[in-house]
Amino acid sequence: MINWIIKYIRGKIAKGIGIISKAKRYLNSSCLRSLYFSFIYPYLTYCIEVWGSATRSRLNCLIVIQKKAIRIISNSGFRDHTDPLFKQLNLLTLNNIYIYQIGIFMFKNYQNVLPAAFDNMFQYNDEIHSYATRQKNQLRIPAVRSNCLYQTVRAKGVTIWNSIFLKLTVQCSIHSFKASLFKLLINEGLLTS
Repeated sequence: MINWIIKYIRGKIAKGIGIISKAKRYLNSSCLRSLYFSFIYPYLTYCIEVWGSATRSRLNCLIVIQKKAIRIISNSGFRDHTDPLFKQLNLLTLNNIYIYQIGIFMFKNYQNVLPAAFDNMFQYNDEIHSYATRQKNQLRIPAVRSNCLYQTVRAKGVTIWNSIFLKLTVQCSIHSFKASLFKLLINEGLLTS
C-alpha cells in the first residue's frame, strides 16, 4: 500500500516539475517557489504522517524528485548539492517535512485539541511513576516488538516530540510553535534519525 501511495505522489510531483520547468523561462525564482507550493508541496504533505516514516529506499524516489524541483527553481546544475539550496530557498527537505507535520500533530495532542480517538494514544512518564526524573514531563515511548511498529506515529511521534520538547518552548500558540519549529528545522536540520 505504501509503495502505491509513494508511486502515486511521485507521478503527481513529476507533472508539477514539468510545469515548473516550462515556466522557468518566463518566471523568476520567487514565482517558481510559489509554483512549488502549488504543484509539489501539497502532495509531499498529504498524509505524510502515515507514509513519511517509510524506509529510505522507498522514499528515495520522492527525495530525488524533490531535489530536482529545487535545482530547477534555483537555476542550479544537475549535480549541484541541494542542502544549501534548500536553505537559500527557505524550504524543508522531505524528511524535515515529515518531522514538521508530526511535530504539529504532537503539539495538537499536547494542547488536547485532537479528536477524542487520540485521547489515550500517548502517555507521559509521570503517569507511569511518581519519581522526580529529568524525563518526567516527556512522553513515554511505547514498547514495540518490531521495527514496523516503531515507525508508526504512536512510537516515532513520541521520539520526535521528545526531541522538540527539549529544544523549543511549547507553552505558546500553534502559530508560534509552527514558526519556531520551521526555523529550527531550516537552521539545524533533522532532530532525530
